[in-house]
This record gives sequence, C-alpha cells and structure tokens, in this order.
Amino acid sequence: MKEIIRNTFAAMVGAVTGVVLISMLQIFSQRLYPLPEGVDSSNKEAMGEFIRNLPVTAMLLVLASYAIGVTAGAWLAGKLSYNADRRQAVMVTILFVAASVMNLLAFPHPLWFWLANFAVVIGGGWLAVRLLERRRITVDPNGG
Repeated sequence: MKEIIRNTFAAMVGAVTGVVLISMLQIFSQRLYPLPEGVDSSNKEAMGEFIRNLPVTAMLLVLASYAIGVTAGAWLAGKLSYNADRRQAVMVTILFVAASVMNLLAFPHPLWFWLANFAVVIGGGWLAVRLLERRRITVDPNGG
C-alpha cells in the first residue's frame, strides 16, 4: 500500500510540476506575443486565425515550454516514485500526450506544429526516462 500511495503522489507532483513550468514559460511567451485586443479566446475561428499569424518563434517558445515541462515533470515523477522507477515518468508523459491532443484539437494548428508537438512531448518523456536510468559509477573502497 505504501508503494501505491508514494507512486500516486510522485505522478501527481510530476504532472503538477510540468504544468507549472509550461504555464510559467507560456506566460513569458504571451507577453512577447499577446492576444490582440478584442480577440475572444473561446472563439475557435478567431484563435485559429491568431495562431496562423503567429511568428514561428512564438510557436517554438511553446514547444520549448513543453520540452522543459514534460522532461522535468516526468523525471521528477520517476525520481520520487517508490523505486525511482520509470513507470511514473511514462505515466506523466502519457498525460501530457493526452493534454497535447486536447489542445491541438481545441484550436487549429499547422501540421508542422502537430508533428513537432508530439516529437517534443514524447522526446521529453524519453529524455526523462534516460536520465532516470543513468547509473552512478561508484568506486569500491576495497579495490573491487
């Protein structure tokens, strides 16, 4: 039971950490590329037009926020889990893939952004798992 509670906690902390990092970085991006006056963010067509007219650098900042948030969140989830296992990192990554699908379907995005989004989110999860798998090389004081 202790393992289940700790692993659930680890996954929640990792997911929240990822969301917070993504949100913080996107707030910065929104200051550089604000929504024009009078554009209703709940209007799918208006948001699609806004997204179509964003410079590539704005979209790259969004992708960078995903890369940082997913990698950090997934890594932290794995690190805090009961056995420092990668399962929680994979779970957090899957959560962000699902969130990406929801976001991409909510407003029109260019095809290249769809592909880059999945590459970045899955790549961030992969990197987190790889970082968790790194083993420290220790020196045996007895010479072995």
